[in-house]
Amino acid sequence: MSDALQLLGLTEKSSFDLVAALIVGRETASNITADGRVKVQYESALPGSPSVTILGKSDTIRGKSKLRARKGSEPKYLATDDANWRLKMALAFAATFSAKDPNSGTNLICQLTSEIGETEYAEAVLLPMLRAKFDPPNFSPPD
Repeated sequence: MSDALQLLGLTEKSSFDLVAALIVGRETASNITADGRVKVQYESALPGSPSVTILGKSDTIRGKSKLRARKGSEPKYLATDDANWRLKMALAFAATFSAKDPNSGTNLICQLTSEIGETEYAEAVLLPMLRAKFDPPNFSPPD
């Protein structure tokens, strides 16, 4: 997901921070700003896991994404299949975030994920995200 966020213009650090917030953070508040953006506030650790912070998780996944070698060992490189999977997933996420309409987005997401055996993930995560993007929000007060 961070690869897709970087394709869309986020810095490397910001993209990993956002992914980490989604993994370990818990949303505590959200509001819509005057310019129409949604601002979300997260607590920085999972309940019961006080040592897991958003910044710590961000650093961990950033290191794993680069496949950093331990000090003194040989560097590790992505295998061609792994690099292809990572590229197709980044493109599928980017298609989810930047689709102009639900039909073309759905077709592209399904094509990319089927090429790498991630059809179930697309149906469970990416396509619902895409549909939610085009569903109008309901701001009416509860009854």
